[in-house]
Amino acid sequence: MATWEITIICRDGSRLRFSELRGNVPKKGEIIETADAGKIIKARIDVYREERQAGGRPPFFQVTATEL
Repeated sequence: MATWEITIICRDGSRLRFSELRGNVPKKGEIIETADAGKIIKARIDVYREERQAGGRPPFFQVTATEL
C-alpha cells in the first residue's frame, strides 16, 4: 500500500486536494477517478514525486493531475 496525496487541477481553475491509500505506484499519464460532491471526476496524472518515509512506513507520493 502507498499513500497518494493528490491535487487535481479542475477545468474551472480550482484545485481539489485529497489523500488516498492505493495498492500501486502512480504512473505518468494514468487516468484516476474520484467522487466529489456527488459527481465523478476523471483526471490524468501529469507529475508525481515520491517522498521517502523513515521507519519502514509505506511509500508516500505527491501527485498532480489535470481534470479531463
